[in-house]
Amino acid sequence: MSNSTDTGIEQAKTLLAAGDWEKAKGIYEEILRKEPTMREALADLADIEYCRGRLPDSKRLCLEILRYRPFDDRAIRGLLAVYLTGLRRKLQHVGGGSKWSHALREFSLQMGLLVAYVAETVLENVGSQRYRRLFPRSKEGRFSCRDVFSALQQAGGDIMVKSLHYPRVIETPLALSSLGVRRGARILDIGCGGSIAPAVLAQKGIRATGVDLDAPSVERQRSVFRKRFPEEWAAKNLTLSVADARHLPFAENSFDGVLAISTLEHIPGTGDSEAMGEIARVLSPGGRAFVSLEFAPTFHESWFSTNIGAGYETGGGARWLVRYYDLPSIERRIIEPSGLEVVERGFIGETTSWGAHGLARSPAWDPLPPSFLNPVLALCFIKRFLWEKSESAVWKVPYVVLKKPDSEKICSDEGIQA
Repeated sequence: MSNSTDTGIEQAKTLLAAGDWEKAKGIYEEILRKEPTMREALADLADIEYCRGRLPDSKRLCLEILRYRPFDDRAIRGLLAVYLTGLRRKLQHVGGGSKWSHALREFSLQMGLLVAYVAETVLENVGSQRYRRLFPRSKEGRFSCRDVFSALQQAGGDIMVKSLHYPRVIETPLALSSLGVRRGARILDIGCGGSIAPAVLAQKGIRATGVDLDAPSVERQRSVFRKRFPEEWAAKNLTLSVADARHLPFAENSFDGVLAISTLEHIPGTGDSEAMGEIARVLSPGGRAFVSLEFAPTFHESWFSTNIGAGYETGGGARWLVRYYDLPSIERRIIEPSGLEVVERGFIGETTSWGAHGLARSPAWDPLPPSFLNPVLALCFIKRFLWEKSESAVWKVPYVVLKKPDSEKICSDEGIQA
């Protein structure tokens, strides 16, 4: 491989990290004109086409790799992802969105609940160290994958696509468990649109308040809760409203816990730091906040055109911001502005590419519900890492658990501490 090819690969990977897929694609295509069998360029180009939903092009590139390297694991993973996504799309469109399509979604959720129940029961009974690290048992109990799928089943999965995605199967119960809250506690979920977290909390007798800046998604979620959950129960335990995380419409010390699951990275400017100040303000003494973000080796921001109502606008129309944090920027923009104590900081991620980058993979912005096998795949592949010991992860999601001082200490007797 020539020096110019090395330089081109590095430039393309930098562009990919910044979200500029078109320029990265151009560089890879130029490299392949000179070196048609260049595996790295073929594989990255297959990833780009897959993430953009161009499954035939991704398949063609994976097959091209296998012509020269018959047992290439990255090409095999790519083909599996293409076939699984193609199958999901066919199932989704059976009956053209009719009752048969809805029945398939319901069946997938039923199977997801069954798979989560069986997998977690087995892991608990065999004393799995990995499972105990993912969901440490606290004095107030813990949430699990089956809690998430139980609520999804009741909600019908109509708008809860975000909660079905592979990393969320672990991230959601981990976030809820980290709050260590009792029955009757008050929890705020920031960025609740498409999230099942409020329903999971409410099923445990915890009063959940969800806010999101996107009014249509809040209304859709509200209508689903009205339709699928008992009216009296929902009125008592579930409150949803349109609100900006930078200006929360709640009094000081209103909540015993706050969730911000992959939300703050979408707020432009210094909005993430402003939101952390608001989280600290509305959190009651002794209350905890769970915050998860997007990660990259170097801090950067990318704007994407989107057809989802993100709530923020720039230039000519709706745009979707994704901010990628490194460790110093998490300290500077998230932890320090809050003034809260750090209880725990870590990552969830994988040391193998067979999960998120393989069997459970979905194209970007894919609205289809992932496989009901996601719970068992997530429990098999996803681990929890300390900040200082995450180098082996091929992908990772950073999170921090923060606490407002001056209260009785609530802590878990297992798990990872920073």
